[in-house]
Amino acid sequence: MAVVLVDLNNFKAINDTHGHEAGDVVLKVVAKRLLASVRDSDTVARMSGDEFVMVLVNQPSPRFTLRMIERLRQSLTQPVSFMHKEIEVGASLGVAVYPHDGDSAADLVRSADVAMYHAKATGRNEIHFFSSDMKSTTDARQKLDAGMAHAIERGELFMLYQPCIDARSGTVKSFEALLRWRHPEHGVLLPGAFLSEAEESGRIVQFGAWVLDQACLFLRELKELGVTCVPVSVNVSAREYMQQDFVAGIATRLALHGLAPDSLQIELREETLMRNPGQVRDLAGQLRQLGLTLSVDEFGQGMTDLGFLRELAVGQLKLSKEAVHAIADDEPRDSSIMARTLIDIGHNLRMPVIGDAIETRSQMEFLKGHGCEGLQGTWFSEPMPPDAARELVRNPLPA
Repeated sequence: MAVVLVDLNNFKAINDTHGHEAGDVVLKVVAKRLLASVRDSDTVARMSGDEFVMVLVNQPSPRFTLRMIERLRQSLTQPVSFMHKEIEVGASLGVAVYPHDGDSAADLVRSADVAMYHAKATGRNEIHFFSSDMKSTTDARQKLDAGMAHAIERGELFMLYQPCIDARSGTVKSFEALLRWRHPEHGVLLPGAFLSEAEESGRIVQFGAWVLDQACLFLRELKELGVTCVPVSVNVSAREYMQQDFVAGIATRLALHGLAPDSLQIELREETLMRNPGQVRDLAGQLRQLGLTLSVDEFGQGMTDLGFLRELAVGQLKLSKEAVHAIADDEPRDSSIMARTLIDIGHNLRMPVIGDAIETRSQMEFLKGHGCEGLQGTWFSEPMPPDAARELVRNPLPA
């Protein structure tokens, strides 16, 4: 016997973008597709929200089970029609087999849930069968989440700021706010070690609010030094900006610290733009009305419609790290063609282009020579604490 947990992809985004009526239609269509994929002897139920469970009996072999589930997965990748729109669905599936993965209902569901989490972490529309080594990974994830729950109150989070240098003058053009976690057991953790977990659990909203508070505090300290023309960019996730009070919260912070709107830049990764175009369009309009600049990070990594970028009135484009790192010392044409193309696209859209993640002189000289307005990376400076960043503004880097 096999227990299969099915978790729909981005169901909250479907509700937020298309409305709860659309979400209800999606659930009903998915339920029908699940029932159509199994036999009369099998069981299909909705557990909660967008999570379903199936009990598949009389399974002669894992290969037979996989074939059944693969047919199901294929059916779930078909879009759902609603009000003349095609809504992409898809799901992550976790499978536990009796008696190998558990000898009780609770154990089997728990094992299937662990497998489903691994499927979600690997990528969309994945099927994962439970294995014993997943257990230790899940325990580590739960321990990490427990640590995140108290990271702010224990003062374990801190901020660093990496300067972006004006390509013409050599002065500090702006700063990017970067979050770090001083973990009591594992030392200083970079965002890649914990932000995906925070996004999954929803703690990213609390972390993001704290980062915005710290960025505004840093901007106020710069203002007290007489520096008012060096903005700070803050990267935000879809889960953050989809909060109803997100932009209102920014306005409140700016007013509280006496900051001009253009002192703060909101940065979105390019790959997130097309996941929720309606939501991003609304966000861009609200930010524009407030007077904030919208910046696009990792430009060139996604497949964004260029007309959509123009519609959003993006304030600047930051080249993808992949495009910058492909620039070789001897500058062969094929190694730098991506960076050159992206710079040309940005300038044709009349948007400033920032060369990010610069690590070598050849990368710096190439990007500067091809018209990048700003340059950022460890070639110029590692991310630095607030006091060092303030000192840098007063005593700029040598040209």
